[in-house]
This record gives sequence, C-alpha cells and structure tokens, in this order.
Amino acid sequence: MSGTGGESAASLLPRLLPGGGLEASASLLPPELCLRAACLYRVDAARRELVAHAHALAEGVHVPCPERLDLDESQHPLAVAGRRGASSVVGPGDWGSGLAALPLHHGDAVVGVLVLLPPEDAAADSLLHPLFGSLCAQLAASLVLTEAALEAKSAHGTLERTRRELATTRALLDSVVEGSDDGLILTDGRGRILRVNVAFAGFLGLSPRDLIGLGTTALHDLVTDRSAAGGEGDSIPWAKAVQAPGILGRLVLERPAERQLEVRASPLRDEEHRVSGTLFVARDITRHESTNRMKTEFVATVSHELRTPLTSLHGALRILESFEERGEQPEQGGHFLAMAVRNTERLIRLLDDILDVERIEHGRVELTPERFSAHDVLRDSIEDLRALADSKGVTLRWHAPPDAEVVGDRDRIQQVLVNLTSNAVKFSPRGETVSARARLVMQGIRFSVQDHGPGIPAEAHERIFERFQQGDSSSTRRAGGTGLGLAICKAIVEEHGGRIWLRSLEGQGSTFYFQIPLMRRAAGRSPQSLSGEGPTDGHDPGLGDR
Repeated sequence: MSGTGGESAASLLPRLLPGGGLEASASLLPPELCLRAACLYRVDAARRELVAHAHALAEGVHVPCPERLDLDESQHPLAVAGRRGASSVVGPGDWGSGLAALPLHHGDAVVGVLVLLPPEDAAADSLLHPLFGSLCAQLAASLVLTEAALEAKSAHGTLERTRRELATTRALLDSVVEGSDDGLILTDGRGRILRVNVAFAGFLGLSPRDLIGLGTTALHDLVTDRSAAGGEGDSIPWAKAVQAPGILGRLVLERPAERQLEVRASPLRDEEHRVSGTLFVARDITRHESTNRMKTEFVATVSHELRTPLTSLHGALRILESFEERGEQPEQGGHFLAMAVRNTERLIRLLDDILDVERIEHGRVELTPERFSAHDVLRDSIEDLRALADSKGVTLRWHAPPDAEVVGDRDRIQQVLVNLTSNAVKFSPRGETVSARARLVMQGIRFSVQDHGPGIPAEAHERIFERFQQGDSSSTRRAGGTGLGLAICKAIVEEHGGRIWLRSLEGQGSTFYFQIPLMRRAAGRSPQSLSGEGPTDGHDPGLGDR
C-alpha cells in the first residue's frame, strides 16, 4: 500500500455503483468519516466463494484487492464476514493497519461483503457507524439484482445452446431421414402420418405432402392400388403394427415402377414407456431379389453347361479306356479323342467367362492398347468361327474398309466380335446368313453383327447386357450359354470409352452394334469416303459384304 489520508466516505462510496443511487444514503454519513478504499464482494453460493464486484479508491491510494476468496477455508476477515454474516468484522487483512468487513444481508442470506479501509492514522473500529445500514441494504439489493441478471444471462446462454443443439440435432435427423434410401413413415398413437420421407413417397409416385395427415387405412388403400395383382399389398397390418413389431411382410408394387419392398415396424414410446407412435421402414429389396434370382439361374445354367461337356468327355474317355482294356485300336479312336478335346475347350471357355466376370466385378479389366486394322481383326474373328458356322449350316459374310484403324486392345476387341458373331450363328436357323461389318462414322469405328434368328423381346433389351441375363431362356438353353457373354462385351467396350447397343424385333432377328472412339483417321479422308457410305441415322449401319 502507498499513500496516506483518505477521501470523504460520502463522495467515495457512490463510485462503487455509478448511477446506482447511493448518493442519498452516503450523504447521511458524517462528513469527517474518510476512507482510503471501499471494495464490494459478491457471494457466489454455488461455488462457496467471495467474488470481487467493484471497488473505489481515494486519490493516490493503491491496495491489492483479492479477486476471489474461498468462504469455507480462508480465515481472511472477508471470508469470516461472508460466513457468519451476523456482525461487522474488524481485522488486519492484506491491507496493512486494518479493515472493516460489513456483511450484506438479503433476507436471511448473506449476499455480499462491503470492505472499508480507514486512513492510515485511523483505527478500523471508527468505520463501524450505524448509518451504514441503509447503504448496505442498497448494496445488497443491487447484488441480488446482479445475481439475478447473471442467472438470467446464464439461463439464456443455456437456452441458446440448447436451441442450437436442438437445431443441429434436427438438421442431422432431417439429413438422415431425407438422405436414407429406405422409405420412412412416422405415425402418432392414432395411426396418422406425422412424417414421411421422399424415398417412401417416391415408391408410391407421390410427394411427402400428399401423405402427411393420412391414416393407416388410407395408406393401405394407396399401397394396394399400386400393388401387383395377387401380391401382398393388402397383407401389411399397418394399423396393428404395434402389436407385431419387426418384419411385417413384403410389398410387390407394379407402379410407378416394379419394386419389392420389405416393411418393418418399431413402436415409439414416451418417457412413461407408453406407445406414442410407430416408425415404419420400407427397404427396397428389388435389386437384392433380382441378384438372388440371377445367381440361382446362373448356378443352374453353369451346372448344365458343365455337366454337358463333362458327360461327353467322360463318355469318350470311358470308350477309349474300354478299347485299351481289350487291347484294340479302333478306327474311331481319333473321333473320340477329338470329342474329348472339343469338350475340354468348351470347359476352358466357360471358366474364362466366369473369370472375366470376376475381373469385371472387381474393376480389373486390363487393356493392352495398340494400333491395328479393323479389317484384320474382323477377318480373323470370322475365320475363327468358320467351322462353327459350317456345322450349323450358316453362311458368314463380312466387310470392313481396308484402311480403317483402331486403337485399343486387339485381343479384347476380337473377343467381343467372336462373342457377338458366335451368338448370331447359334441363334440363326440353318440356311441363314450372319453379316458382320465395320465402318467409319463421325464418332469412331462402328462394328455390327446381324442375324436372322428369333429376335429378342423388347422388354429384355435393357437388361440383356447385365450379368446372367439371356434374351430367351428356352432358346438360350437349347443353344447353350451362361448369360455372361454380353455382360463381358459391354464391360470391354465401355473400358475402351465406347458403347454397345442392339436393335431387334421378335421373329425378325437382331443386330448388335458397338462403337469404339476413333483415335486417328487417314489424312484428307472423311468417314463417308472411307466407308463408301453416305450419312447414317446414327443407328442402322446397313448390311451386306460389298
């Protein structure tokens, strides 16, 4: 502490609370009553602390004012006054000669302490004046208002945090609900729809607002109206879901799109564990069911395709074995050996297809690009199939510009051509012609293979290039095949940056096209002049082996 003397209490004390109306109470104090400092402390009941609230110092006076004091442990006079609250406490404290600590009461509670420091030449007892009572009451009321304001501010802050947390939680919930691929419906205790997400409304071809407020009976009618005939649309117990939570059943919808939905229900309960609503979850299992069906068909197809060559191979080897046991060397031995070789090659092709599908599934279709002649790759593909065509009584015709070049994986492009052409041969009646050709178009080099077989139904066009799919399972079974070839072709063409498609009418044959982007054209030649053809409509490449 430095400095001597003090300042009139009547002028110093109002500075504790500027504008707080202490002037009137302070003016009642004797004019000769002087102070070096006055400090106001607030009791923090929750933390059991005294917290510095305000102070006023006479000119030239510097005193250390503790910011906080522990009410329970400290023996400081302030803490003693804050604990007892019954009377003034006089003691040396931290400020030198002495101090007076006046407890501030509000009702039965001590809400603060007023600390008064006398001049250096005065005793602290001289500050215990009865006229301080009115001023202490005002200070206590002010501290109570301050505490209330702090609590209100804290409550407001808590409320704001809670509001923000709720807003964040709601935004997260909205994001989860609306971003879910599963259809979600929330109903109240009476079965009225409170909320529905876009996914479920989309399953029915509606918007969420079309469903809000409807009851489970109306929902049942909407679902049944869109269900397949004889399906399970009317078997979902929407109204009684709480009585049998879990999987309720499956919906088979026909419109706006064919779907299979698995519907689950979970009861919602309030804080008293009473059922307050139901959450329905409709999961689209269409692709899952389709995949399971395709896998089942694939296993059946592969089993058939494996059994046929294995049976022939086994039979040929058994016959050769019997000849060996008898010590004979029949003239037909070469025929049986050739049969064994053919069926072994058939098994190898089947396994290659399965391995190719596995590579496609895992994105491991590797290309070895090179520049090669479209004419040569088409010629070689046709020659590879000449024996098959002759055995089926089918004529092969082909044409390609001699100077058209392709940049890509030659073996893979030939694999596509062989697959498409062999399919065309297998599905063509005896005496018909299969035509394959390549031509230059504005967008690249287009290959096509046309047959005059049974054709492919229009409803199968979109899925014909998917794995395990076949255009007509009955004719495919007779011709042989796993339903993998076209999926492999599609993957190879798309890996080259191209596209593959078909045109087909049932009973009139099919034409498959695939197009590879043109990397470089011969200088000064247009696609039309190279191919010898005029402009096309972008789909029909024409026929013939000109």
